[in-house]
Amino acid sequence: MNRRSFIAFAAGASVAVAAPVAAIFTFKRALHIVLTAELVRIGLSAKTASLHATNFTDIGEAVT
Repeated sequence: MNRRSFIAFAAGASVAVAAPVAAIFTFKRALHIVLTAELVRIGLSAKTASLHATNFTDIGEAVT
């Protein structure tokens, strides 16, 4: 992983490289994206993962 990488990709995954684009996410939104991706990775559906991530980042409730 190089210095500018923020997300670790699986071995063999390809990453598209394009001209720099000004896409700015708040910390809360970036955390939501990462949490959703990790929950999907461990087997939750994207919808369920996103709802749990929203509860954590935007509502402040943990999954019980």
